[in-house]
Amino acid sequence: MARNTDRPGRWVRALTGTAAAGLLLTGCGAGDGAATPEASAATAGSRSSSPKPVVTGNAVHTLRVRQVRAVVPDGAVMPGWKNISKPVIFRDGSLCEGVIPDVCDLLIASGQSSFSRGRETPQEGVHVMFSVWSCTTKRGAREFYAALDTRGADGTKLGLLGSLGDERLATHHTSGRATLLDAKLRSGTTVLWINVMGSERTATTARLKEATQLLYDRTLQAKGGFKPATIGSIA
Repeated sequence: MARNTDRPGRWVRALTGTAAAGLLLTGCGAGDGAATPEASAATAGSRSSSPKPVVTGNAVHTLRVRQVRAVVPDGAVMPGWKNISKPVIFRDGSLCEGVIPDVCDLLIASGQSSFSRGRETPQEGVHVMFSVWSCTTKRGAREFYAALDTRGADGTKLGLLGSLGDERLATHHTSGRATLLDAKLRSGTTVLWINVMGSERTATTARLKEATQLLYDRTLQAKGGFKPATIGSIA
């Protein structure tokens, strides 16, 4: 992590370095499976302002490239936030070669986007990053979830994700004057990572929780055969 200063450019580069490190860990196992009850139950958004999801196909066990693309939030999904890194989708494991080489070629798809709000300073700015990894088996997803380092070892664990997904972990830690909150979540064959970076005042657990719920809901909608429709209401 780059040292935080009052200069907006360095603040943004610090976030970019964190995001790149996350993408370098992409990788999963191989196989197929049937649709899960959890995915089939995802028939509506969690926000009252969200439109009703549109059926796009049958419920699925594993997200494909087009579905990962639909899950990853864009500017329309995060009103009031600046989309500083538009959704980018990867079809292979090229970004994880040299890190987890044995499983990189078995990755189905991964996607990421990031947003900012407030002035670009350590005191006033806040960034939210969304990452989605789709694996072909639950075993592969479990292995990837375990390998995904969200600073849980040296951070403070947060009990704010309830019973979301099959596995979950939220952590808080500081780096210089920056506050970093992370949540990783596994839902079947899909692994989600949400990062909130800002000051003690702007990087709040409420924002992390709402961002995690948003990505989780959109994932379940896609697995249920719907076009993700949940819109963020993150203040």
